[in-house]
Amino acid sequence: MHPPSFLFIITVISPLAQVVRFGLAVEDERYANCGNPAACWNRTVPYPFTVDGQEEYRRHPGYRLKCEKGNLVVTMKSQKYRVLSIDEPNQSMTILRMDLDLLLSSPPQEQGAFVLDESLFNYTLNDLNATLFYNCSQSQRSSCKLHCWPEKSGSHLLVMSDYASEYVESCQYNVSIPILKSSVSDSSASANQVLGNGFEVRWVLDMSECKACNESGVKCRYDKNFIFFCPGGNHGSRCDPKLESSFHESDDAPPDRPPAPIPRPGKSKRKTIVVIGIAAGGTSIMLIALFLCLCYHYRRNLGHSYLVSKCINLSAFSSSIDSEREGQHPGLLIFDYRELQDATNNFDPQSILGDGGFGTVFYGKLRDGRAVAVKRLYDDNYRKVEQFMNEVEILATLRHPNLVKLYGCTSRQSHRLLIVYEYVSNGTVADHLHGKLAKPGSLPWTTRSKIAIETASALMYLHASDVVHRDVKTSNILLDENFSVKVADFGLSRLFPLNVTHITTAPQGTPGYVDPEYHECYQLTEKSDVYSFGVVLMELISSLPAVDITRHRHEINLSTMAINKILSNELQEFVDLNLGFDSNSDTRKMIMDVAELGFRCLQNEKEMRPSMAEVLSTLLEIRKPTRDGDSKEAKESEEAVLLKAGRLMHSPDSVMVRFASTTTASTASS
Repeated sequence: MHPPSFLFIITVISPLAQVVRFGLAVEDERYANCGNPAACWNRTVPYPFTVDGQEEYRRHPGYRLKCEKGNLVVTMKSQKYRVLSIDEPNQSMTILRMDLDLLLSSPPQEQGAFVLDESLFNYTLNDLNATLFYNCSQSQRSSCKLHCWPEKSGSHLLVMSDYASEYVESCQYNVSIPILKSSVSDSSASANQVLGNGFEVRWVLDMSECKACNESGVKCRYDKNFIFFCPGGNHGSRCDPKLESSFHESDDAPPDRPPAPIPRPGKSKRKTIVVIGIAAGGTSIMLIALFLCLCYHYRRNLGHSYLVSKCINLSAFSSSIDSEREGQHPGLLIFDYRELQDATNNFDPQSILGDGGFGTVFYGKLRDGRAVAVKRLYDDNYRKVEQFMNEVEILATLRHPNLVKLYGCTSRQSHRLLIVYEYVSNGTVADHLHGKLAKPGSLPWTTRSKIAIETASALMYLHASDVVHRDVKTSNILLDENFSVKVADFGLSRLFPLNVTHITTAPQGTPGYVDPEYHECYQLTEKSDVYSFGVVLMELISSLPAVDITRHRHEINLSTMAINKILSNELQEFVDLNLGFDSNSDTRKMIMDVAELGFRCLQNEKEMRPSMAEVLSTLLEIRKPTRDGDSKEAKESEEAVLLKAGRLMHSPDSVMVRFASTTTASTASS
């Protein structure tokens, strides 16, 4: 045997054997310990919660608790709450704001409101809405008897929200606050005592599989990106350790890593098979790692992760941007990290354009003078690899005038994951409607109608390409200097498999825009985008944000507010007065028709919502009187995308006409 070859084998095999032996010991320890629940002092913490310091393989990233001086603490929206009790069978827990004393002594401008992370928790039926008033007059505090609790040592009152209107004028500040139903029975209690009982929240993770498995003695744990079941019992196929089964199809699951095999005690033959499988897997991993190391040494410029090769596969040309000319190649540019670092002035905070879902977007200028937007993924985003590749792979295959153009991504000697897009200079629709660029009359109805049509055209193209955007909102709709639309931020988007009506995922998106049926049933469809677009239409009509906690509690969500106004035949109170709704009959008719379309998009049941093809067709029909001024390019784009979708269905009878003739309005929720 040639000496170098022999030395190579010894060098590889010796540490490999140690690694495999260590891996077996780690696997045994993991599955031997996984049934032990997390704990804080003498308090047991059920799954899916985990306590800081618990083993990483048992950690669920969304449900982390801290053990502080014997108390369990959960943090939501930067606010800390003490966990008073956990009801595992009902998936609920009672929590108390830790700075309650400070909240009672300070007005809401300093303390903020109670806002849950709705992707993780919801209020329960055991909660009631109350209003905490500050700096109330002595007379009001003295008259506080029924549905009201004064604070004896202060000037504030706690009032049931249904009776809060009586106290607005005689108190200086107020903030909505949840309380327990069981706390209101004691009329002699103080505000501090009522609030001190906390309120109840329910975690939204689907625990049906785990409940069934727990009944048979099997324990659920979170193995980094996979739910797995520990030994100790069996419940149907889902708990069978032989199967690569997970809790549900999860967005957290990486595409190419199967769940670890699970040993079953007392089954020596199966245990032997598992040991052999682990050994073979460990050997394969080591050989792959060795191969990558060799590739690194012989081809240093190739990159440092599997993202590099995937990104390179999307590009059909050299990784040196200096040798490329814009438009010469149909593929993606592979950018050098250092060039993008220079282009953004070392990612200067002054160059930040905004947050793009899973990263920060910076303004930059390339060596050839092109202005670009560079997205740098967050360091603490445990799903950044998946989101990076998801956005790159989707945008690389899409071409539409109203979708943001992808220039490329990083590869060679990359220190960070970066995506490079065209720079769109005129901010977002949200900026112009109710943000930093908002000015009365600066966005006339003709422009808003154009924005709606171009956004619908882009979304229809996505759906025709089997892509669901999943985060449609006005802050993801960019505008150029001509107020033309560029839909952006595809980090949450999903490619649909062929011949399926929906896929099951954990609900994600932005509060106020998320399809309620998706949030309830975990089923993502194209109609989820239709619902979000309905919210966008209502923003274009009203110039109001999708969520505003300073509005009345029944109008915090714009979708609920819009539906209520339409059902009550009070659309004029909802429309932005600067649009000419009262002064121009043509504008009034178009706004009413768009409101009707938005109403249909916001229906709770997805079957009641139109498709994006029908939405676009309806918007074009509504805009017909003003289409003479449209550019030829815009007309061709709209016709092309309509042809791609095929025959369109007609819109049903007008919602406005039906409800205007009804004396009693039915209710709907967003």
